[in-house]
Amino acid sequence: MTRGDRLLADLENTYQKYADRRAVVPPKKKLGESLSGLFSKDPKAQAVHLMFIEDVECGIRDLALLLPEVNSIEPGLCQDYAHRALDLIFAPKVMIEKAQSDYDRFLAIAEFLTLPLLPFASREKLEGIYAEQTARTPKRRMLPNQLKMVQELEALIS
Repeated sequence: MTRGDRLLADLENTYQKYADRRAVVPPKKKLGESLSGLFSKDPKAQAVHLMFIEDVECGIRDLALLLPEVNSIEPGLCQDYAHRALDLIFAPKVMIEKAQSDYDRFLAIAEFLTLPLLPFASREKLEGIYAEQTARTPKRRMLPNQLKMVQELEALIS
């Protein structure tokens, strides 16, 4: 197993751990509690979310450091690594069923963390991510990080 494959396996494991930990944290019952977002009153839930973001950030950083080296030796493999990571991060709801609003927010944060991987992806992949992002949330309703992601995608596509 190559270093890139190990990093991708670790990233996939991060999502699986998040799904497993999420299953142990009881869901919020009241509407007001589900809207609390990042300022959750439940310390268990907050710890699960923060651990997930730290792990994803670390995994993406390690992969982003590896990609330029791989790109200089084998560009196709570099693109494959970038695509596999982006596929995992932009489609995790398959692993986390019945995602709740808090979890959706943290999955969106994980998506934003992929900015360093985008230059290594194909134009087709970037166009697909762009279409998904703009279909999910109109630009006028995007949060600053979502807008920054879309602007980065537009710059790379053009």
